[in-house]
Amino acid sequence: MTLEDRYGNKKRNRINKIAGISFASLMLLIGIAFLAFGGMPSASKEIEFRDLAMQIHDDQLVDITFEVTTAANKDMVCALDALSPSYATVGLKLVDIPASTDRTRIFEESVATIYKATTITVSHCWFPEV
Repeated sequence: MTLEDRYGNKKRNRINKIAGISFASLMLLIGIAFLAFGGMPSASKEIEFRDLAMQIHDDQLVDITFEVTTAANKDMVCALDALSPSYATVGLKLVDIPASTDRTRIFEESVATIYKATTITVSHCWFPEV
């Protein structure tokens, strides 16, 4: 009887241990990536929004037409940001959107600015906490 038969091959055991740890680490990283990039449900995925049109009137007023799509029959709030050429916020408006059975709705809003805006956008929408 040889020592390898009696005690096993330490080199092979070490390789199996390294392979097992590597596989477990890889599975852990895949799991974390899955949760970070779409595995966890969130309210932000329940609301979709997009800018449709904008009009800059003067140094103090801009208009935006935007679309909001959601399956939930809940009140929402959307933040509208008017931006300067350097992307600084020169106007901000929070718009309360009442609950509706319609899945997709279009809104038009005016935003007052403190400086001439070059663009306006919907920065984000959310369901307010009750």
